[in-house]
Amino acid sequence: MHKENGYVLSVTPEDSPNYISNEIWFGPKTNSDVSSWRTSQNFTTNGLKPFADLKSAQEAEKEMKIKLKAQKTEIIYIKLTMAENPDEIKLFEGKKDLVVIQNPLDSMDSYEIFGESTDRALHSGHIPGSFYHTNGRKPMEDYQQAVHVIQEINRQAEHPATIATLKIKKVH
Repeated sequence: MHKENGYVLSVTPEDSPNYISNEIWFGPKTNSDVSSWRTSQNFTTNGLKPFADLKSAQEAEKEMKIKLKAQKTEIIYIKLTMAENPDEIKLFEGKKDLVVIQNPLDSMDSYEIFGESTDRALHSGHIPGSFYHTNGRKPMEDYQQAVHVIQEINRQAEHPATIATLKIKKVH
């Protein structure tokens, strides 16, 4: 089981359409290719690493507001528990706050987090889940649905995927 606890910075781009809840999460910079002035990196490209402390997330928030003129920001505390192998997937049966994580194929790829399928969210082809960052942060409550999403990501996208619980709490 892989666990990550910490803070992420949520930034909603100014040009996001009103009908979609579109946010980008940031954690600490883990890749030297990211702009030198930035202390943060997209959460889906930094290995799903949150900030270890609130102060670091707050510094990234100030940076985003100044350099990128981010209008809407929010700091969120997350607890992510992710299955690391197929045998651990069944341990999530009966759990709540389920998400499916599509793993990257190589270092140029990113993770994708899927939650409950909603009408007003972005989808990936015919995969029966919505991108978590566009569905209003709605997790899946049904284990079988999450397993089905994993199977469809494996089949359609030809990507490895796993199950996780993602508990979030808005800090500000």
